[in-house]
Amino acid sequence: MKQIIMLGMVAVSYSSGTPAVVAEDAWYLGARAGVSHYQGACKVEALECDDNGFAYGLYGGYQFNSWFGVEIGVTDYGSPSGLYTDSPTELDTWGGELSGCFVIN
Repeated sequence: MKQIIMLGMVAVSYSSGTPAVVAEDAWYLGARAGVSHYQGACKVEALECDDNGFAYGLYGGYQFNSWFGVEIGVTDYGSPSGLYTDSPTELDTWGGELSGCFVIN
């Protein structure tokens, strides 16, 4: 039986600077979309390999005051797949995040 072992990836982002206008007591929603590529998703023995995909997600948050907010989101990173002589293999990859936002003057 063929197995695909995926290692988790941690993405760390940093944003510097202060927004020109910070709304207080405001809800917001957003969407994101892009492409994904899984390096090494299929073994050499694969008859076919699809290691590219479409990624999309939704996020939303609440700005409690001018210096603190909270955001949550979910992202579908695509489904890499491979075809082997004994069976096809497909993996669904999803991610979730929870973050806080602090504005420092």
